[in-house]
Amino acid sequence: MLFLPSGFGVGQALSQRLLWEVGGVVGLIPKWDSHQQFLNRTTNTPRVIKPLLKDVMGPWDCKTNSTMFQCVRELSGYLLDHNVMMTEDRELIQVWLADLEVAGYKEPKRYNHEFHCQSTLIATSGLIRPVLISAIQPPASDLSTVMKPQCPQLKYSSSPAPVITDIALIITFNSEKFYDNLPLLEAIHRRYFAHIIYCGPRQDRFKSKLVASVALSNILFIEGIKEGWYFMWECLTLTSKFNLNVRGYLQIGDDTLLNSWNIADLPRDRIWVVHHGQLFRRDEETKRWVWWKHVSGQKAVNRALDTIVRINSKEPGNTHVSNFLKTYSANVGDIDHVYQASSDLVYIPSKMADQFRYLAAIFRRERVIVELTYPTLVHGLAPSADIYVIQGEILWGAKRRQYAKIYNENLFSLHPYKLSHALNSTEGRAFLCGVYMPLQQEYLELLSDQTNYRK
Repeated sequence: MLFLPSGFGVGQALSQRLLWEVGGVVGLIPKWDSHQQFLNRTTNTPRVIKPLLKDVMGPWDCKTNSTMFQCVRELSGYLLDHNVMMTEDRELIQVWLADLEVAGYKEPKRYNHEFHCQSTLIATSGLIRPVLISAIQPPASDLSTVMKPQCPQLKYSSSPAPVITDIALIITFNSEKFYDNLPLLEAIHRRYFAHIIYCGPRQDRFKSKLVASVALSNILFIEGIKEGWYFMWECLTLTSKFNLNVRGYLQIGDDTLLNSWNIADLPRDRIWVVHHGQLFRRDEETKRWVWWKHVSGQKAVNRALDTIVRINSKEPGNTHVSNFLKTYSANVGDIDHVYQASSDLVYIPSKMADQFRYLAAIFRRERVIVELTYPTLVHGLAPSADIYVIQGEILWGAKRRQYAKIYNENLFSLHPYKLSHALNSTEGRAFLCGVYMPLQQEYLELLSDQTNYRK
């Protein structure tokens, strides 16, 4: 796997594709900025990895009876035929393999099971066990043992394969004390989503919970939001740096109850929000939102927008800011207002990820609170008519204790739903075990039977 052809991107993709043959995966964590000059001189940069894997290497299959070294030779010949690899590189591979054989290197055995992993990850943060998440699920019995102590009478079974394979689900923790909920979150979400990324502070604390949860596997964690929930969108921006083969990124809080069966058919190319939010005049003196006068509120968001305007005037070719200002002005009428909204569920299509990440970095530098960052940015990413408003319940005050009465299966989400507190009460266990989980199982079986459930 250490062999690198002269085409940088080809070498990375070659290693990833060959690792599939042995049931392995790889994550790449380069320092892009410091290597930019080198990358600009190469004809194959990391940007080509995804199409290489999907369009060129994806259709290739190694012969069933071939050894691992034979697969390497077959793949190099295939790439040469498709004008992806140079003759010199193929000759180097032949010599390299011959040297390994002479040295007595033992070929790894090929993986005999189907491995659904179609992308190489590119990350900039801490990852643990393993670095690349796959669609291979933990054994059903493992997650069943998670549910059984809580819901002894519950019928719990795993789907043959996740029913939502083109969305990366990001579950955020604003405190490490909620990592205890990891096994239950896995049991709730894993059979619906092929790609789940957990994100929160203190990787060491998360790892200790993961090690203690022996039933779990294929877990991906990103260390983020170290300064608290104010900057929770960091999790989405970090995840969007991964070259996951998905059409969008759905971020929720660990205390957001998701009716995943309703998510399955939503349009993947549109932003989703629970509501558009309320508009504040940027110079407004008001007390109608408690965080407006916070250090991460009015002054911070004004600095961020002023920065975007300044960049637009100095860099006329910067389409990230020019398109944002154009779309935002069309949606709002001007840039003298900002949006505020609860942001415990947001979905950003992959096609908008680059622009979102660029703009979010500006808001992060100015330390803008998440409830201003998300709604303001999304209204500059897409026309308001193209922002899909889903039906979600946000429980304020005393309503938090009435989640069981307010909940219904046609909702898309409900927030907050505190797993730890709910399971410590008879009413909470009755809701989870007798209402939510049976509905999840029923819809899971329906979705699993459908061959085309996505738009």
